[in-house]
Amino acid sequence: WSSDVCSSDLFNMFGLSFSAVALGVARTCIDDFKALAQEKSPQAAGWAWVLRDNAVIQSKVAQAEAQWRGARALVLEIYDELQDKAVAGKPFDLRDRADMRLASTWAMNEAAKVVDIIYHAAGATAIFESNPFERRFRDINTASQQGQASQANFEVIGQVLLGVTPR
Repeated sequence: WSSDVCSSDLFNMFGLSFSAVALGVARTCIDDFKALAQEKSPQAAGWAWVLRDNAVIQSKVAQAEAQWRGARALVLEIYDELQDKAVAGKPFDLRDRADMRLASTWAMNEAAKVVDIIYHAAGATAIFESNPFERRFRDINTASQQGQASQANFEVIGQVLLGVTPR
């Protein structure tokens, strides 16, 4: 967050790449669940329907999709703005760096929430290593432990947005 454009810009751009990984994990989780929901029936509970017919599951998938799309849209919006600035040879200012950090932190946290929704919706299927949900749950939780996803980032971003010089 210093005035040293190169190191700050590289660090924040690195954060955007982490958000791309997190969003990719979340996207594949949603897609795999949509396929599972076409076939999985909680037969052990005596139900004769598949997951896709359950109103709660339908709602959860819609919410996960909205969270994913919203997070992705923010990352792409900020990326496009900064790419235009970089191509024009203009340096990134403090607000640009805050926007990069905002997009990456938000996207990584939203991606983790999406995977959590899907992991729980998949039920016991999700806990077995033979299914992709277990691995993606571990992957997203590993990614969300990185500094780029830290909730502390929002404090500094908020300082910038409020015109307070970050510490």
